[in-house]
Amino acid sequence: MPTDKPAKAIESFPRFRVGVIGDIILDRYLFGEAERISPEAPVPVVRATDQRDGLGGAGNVAANLAAAGAKAFLFGVVGDDQEGKRLSELIEERGLGGKVLVDPERPTTLKTRVIARNQQVIRIDREVSHEIPRGIAEGLANAVSEAGLDALIIEDYDKGTMTPWLISSLKEAMAGRLLSVDPKIARFRQYSGVGLFKPNRREFLSEARVSDDLASIAHAAATLREEMRVERLLVTLGSDGALACDGEGVFHIPAVKREVYDVTGAGDTVIAYVSLALLAGLSFTESACLASLAGGIKVGKFGAASVSGEELSGALRAEWEGLINRVRKII
Repeated sequence: MPTDKPAKAIESFPRFRVGVIGDIILDRYLFGEAERISPEAPVPVVRATDQRDGLGGAGNVAANLAAAGAKAFLFGVVGDDQEGKRLSELIEERGLGGKVLVDPERPTTLKTRVIARNQQVIRIDREVSHEIPRGIAEGLANAVSEAGLDALIIEDYDKGTMTPWLISSLKEAMAGRLLSVDPKIARFRQYSGVGLFKPNRREFLSEARVSDDLASIAHAAATLREEMRVERLLVTLGSDGALACDGEGVFHIPAVKREVYDVTGAGDTVIAYVSLALLAGLSFTESACLASLAGGIKVGKFGAASVSGEELSGALRAEWEGLINRVRKII
């Protein structure tokens, strides 16, 4: 298949207004040297030399949309703390629209990774997962309704932003437009009826309870799609690629072979690009292939990095034909 169609799709991304709502995370990286073992416990002593902060969770999806050239909008909650202020700075730097509300009763979700000798030594999470107050949920729903979006991506990291009331309200608000969901296990079935549902392998197997092989997952995907009445189901499988299931059947999308540096945030990149590709008029399998290319670029980068439209265009010229020709129908 020639690259003209996906290339034109990428060129069209700046036309679209796409929102992301969900759990916003501050990703913090502490870099240092591990030169000795602590006398207090059998753990390395890391002498910190650098700190970097980045948008994580829903913020990383929005960052990928902006990097692709789309008009990106971010909706979520932060705490009344320094980490929340830092996230606001990062959001402004990325030029993201939307609305981020402050809940003084909860801390900003912070994930701190300590890196030494190119290895993650430890990750420290500061978070709460209780549901946000109804008033804040209503504020987010109203902001989404007023944003004039072409599509909305729900990024549920199970940190309390996506309440049952908010999920129901967003389904109603986005009726007739693309609603994509990256779920967590706790609210898996609450996302029935959406346009795109993208669990990863672990999340899907936890719900479907089938053997961890391609054939079993494919048959379970077809069943789950019908049960949940979702238009499209994309199960990401890491190095095994992905399964794309819609009314045409279940298709295996091969993984793009890359030297893997860091898988953090790869799923965020995939849902951003598959949603944009669908808006641009590509078929579901074509959209999944384009997202697979983007995910392949991401795993070669450190941390929750974004992938630009220019990077994807370069990969398209080199790898599109080989990738699309390896797609096969399973069911």
